[in-house]
Amino acid sequence: MTNAAETPALSRRERQVMDILHRRGGATVAEIMEDLPDPPTYSAVRSVLRILSEKALIKHKEDGPRYIYYPAEPTESARDDMLAHVVRTYFAGSPEQAVTALLRMSDVDIEDAEVKRLRDTIRRARHPLYYARLLLPLASPRLAIHVLRARGGRRVSAFRTQRPEA
Repeated sequence: MTNAAETPALSRRERQVMDILHRRGGATVAEIMEDLPDPPTYSAVRSVLRILSEKALIKHKEDGPRYIYYPAEPTESARDDMLAHVVRTYFAGSPEQAVTALLRMSDVDIEDAEVKRLRDTIRRARHPLYYARLLLPLASPRLAIHVLRARGGRRVSAFRTQRPEA
């Protein structure tokens, strides 16, 4: 994850383009223009993309005669960074206050089944080897997988060792 302090400041238009790329997973200049409110010219969008590329926030690949732009950082990682920043900045670092605010924002009543799913999700997420239990069964028996999850300033590792050659 990127430290929020290391993330370059973005203009309003740069933020809008990044939001579009994260939402779509990747887009051409024309697709970005479709999603932008009050879209600027094609050249202006290309300039914003060039700046984002110089800031190492996006990458591109060729698709025939056009380029497809996509975020350099996976959306899940960016989401985690942004959420951590919001919790630190607006909720004094308290996940409880953040969740309470989210629940207050909701216009619908939460059903008992949803509350149970939330509790189960929280319980699993708090377990240090939660991700290891998910990933290890999917791994090849010959592959060593190192799952590192930052937790409270310490790192927790789970290993699946290679089987000896037969």
